[in-house]
Amino acid sequence: MSNLPGIKHKVIGLVSGGKDSTFNLLHCVANGHDLVALATLTPEAGIGKSQAGHQLGRLAEEQMS
Repeated sequence: MSNLPGIKHKVIGLVSGGKDSTFNLLHCVANGHDLVALATLTPEAGIGKSQAGHQLGRLAEEQMS
């Protein structure tokens, strides 16, 4: 755990399935914040450019529990 000063927060991680959202989760935990939930946004079927990462939120949840 980091020794950085400051207020520790309960946070909800927004997971997109990419490396940036994963790094953000790890950074929050490493700085002593309490990750209490994961959230993801999924497009309606047939809408949007790609749905490739939409199942990664569920996998991240399993790994973080």
